[in-house]
Amino acid sequence: MAAKQVMIFALDDSDHSYYALGWTLDHFFPNPSNSYFKLIIVHARPNPTSVVSIAGPGTSDMFKLVETDLKKAAQKTIDKSKELCKSKGVSNVACEIIEGDARNVICEAVEKHHASILAMGSHGYGAFKRNYILSGLQDDLYNIYSGTKTSKELWGALERKYKAEDAGIKKFFVARFLDFKMIDSMSVVSQVQEFK
Repeated sequence: MAAKQVMIFALDDSDHSYYALGWTLDHFFPNPSNSYFKLIIVHARPNPTSVVSIAGPGTSDMFKLVETDLKKAAQKTIDKSKELCKSKGVSNVACEIIEGDARNVICEAVEKHHASILAMGSHGYGAFKRNYILSGLQDDLYNIYSGTKTSKELWGALERKYKAEDAGIKKFFVARFLDFKMIDSMSVVSQVQEFK
């Protein structure tokens, strides 16, 4: 039998991610003993400095506490994924917890293992997409929206803000258009340019 292809499953701690892992197991590992793939589950654990952004006396103690908590949370995520794999009959699973930014961790894992397939399961509502959206915001907007818990919540807040602004701008232009009056003493071109 030829060597199995590697599938990386990038897991975050959202319910959507576990749902996608279950879907992946059902569809790519229906007969686990006869699968074409070797499954490696990768979880990106954030760096404590990305979670805590203060400095001063006692900061190193706080970093140790945060790091311990992050390690426990990451291990809990992996343990839950192993339980799901076991319940689906998939036992030959490698799991890795790698510290760093999820985008970099995932790309490096794919390269390291020469994966042919990358699957991830945020369904657009987990930490992956939320962080991707936040990374594209200007600093002042990032500070306002970084407190949102999910990307769906973040996207909804941004959509409400900018749809309301867009509607206000459209109302302003419609009002200006309705109030527009041609003046005989000015050229048509200059009046249109002034209207713009």
